Amino acid sequence: MSREYGKLSEDQFRRVIRKLPDLRREGADFRAHLEKMSDEKLRSLIGDGLCWAPLYERTFQECLALLVYVLGDWERIKQIAQLPDPQEALLQAVDGDDDLDWNGGPGGVFNKGEPRDWLLVYARTLGGVITR
Repeated sequence: MSREYGKLSEDQFRRVIRKLPDLRREGADFRAHLEKMSDEKLRSLIGDGLCWAPLYERTFQECLALLVYVLGDWERIKQIAQLPDPQEALLQAVDGDDDLDWNGGPGGVFNKGEPRDWLLVYARTLGGVITR
């Protein structure tokens, strides 16, 4: 069955849907982990506090693109976008166990708080989408 370029196949859509409970569980596990942390450790992670004001007016796609850029994975995403089936390649990349070796993003100009803040914005937005 042919499909429009840029759209998920039925199988790919089902795979994405099957991941949603895992995302919820991982989010709950992460919250539980944070709740068990000492105040000192939590403050060291939060640093000067969370600041997502620059992302507030951005679309979900823009937030995701910025997160990918700050995490330094932009080149891999550009390569995936050039493939005949980028959705399948991205699903396979997500299923992989590759850890991200983050070094401040492109040019090393980002501090550890920026991807954390942007990841939280993305997670909250995704959480809102999942529960609708």
